[in-house]
Amino acid sequence: MGNIPHQPILFGNVPAFDAVINKLTALVPSPSPNTVSAMGTLSLQVVPFLTSRFPPPPASPNASVPIPPKLLTSWKKATVDLFDELQPNQLFPIPDLWRVALLDERISKWCTTEDGADMMQHILLKVVSMKASVPRNLLLTTLQLATNCFSTDALGRYVSSSDSDPDALSPRAARTCLLEVALLRNQKADVKVRNAAATLVFNEAVLQRNTPVDNPPLDPSYKDEEWEVKMISAVAEAIKREVESEDAGKHTFLQGVCMRLTAL
Repeated sequence: MGNIPHQPILFGNVPAFDAVINKLTALVPSPSPNTVSAMGTLSLQVVPFLTSRFPPPPASPNASVPIPPKLLTSWKKATVDLFDELQPNQLFPIPDLWRVALLDERISKWCTTEDGADMMQHILLKVVSMKASVPRNLLLTTLQLATNCFSTDALGRYVSSSDSDPDALSPRAARTCLLEVALLRNQKADVKVRNAAATLVFNEAVLQRNTPVDNPPLDPSYKDEEWEVKMISAVAEAIKREVESEDAGKHTFLQGVCMRLTAL
């Protein structure tokens, strides 16, 4: 176990942001006025910031790029509006933009503040509500987004919390539902989805393993035996269904399981 990394594994690939917006535009041939406004926020405010903050190679990420005032709240509103109006097969570029943004510590911290704390939860709840019908590309980008939520301990703790409104899933429950959908997906050798799910399990275990005993990362109800059984059952069923004995998904997946069990 000593050779297993003690730092989270993040999805750090940076897409061509203009291409992401062009793809989203192509997926929505007849947008409503509200959708046009939301997509305008992405193309005119979000993409210029992300392009400056995460320029294409060979340039390096530029952490000194300031975050424009109101950018994150405008981006949040645009995201909520698009998730409310678009069809599931049109949504997958939206989590991908947030996935990259979470590599900026300022943004990941904002997602734990009063203004931003429900942003990741909104996306997760929308996606898990689709259950087995969630499109593959949306599932993949949302898994990668959830994985990058562990880019900072503070956000990792939030998405591992069992606190919630009485009528809503907790962040941890929503993340677990997302994992169940991914791990039990009936698609042969979908290595990218399996790898993203495995990495999410792995990162949660890393958060637990790296947290001092006298500083528990989560609320007192974290040691939830029913949740543990549910997660381990999904893991066991996923292993049972594994069809590629040496693929990258299984390798990282088993690392995640080992780290998870040692943290119990």
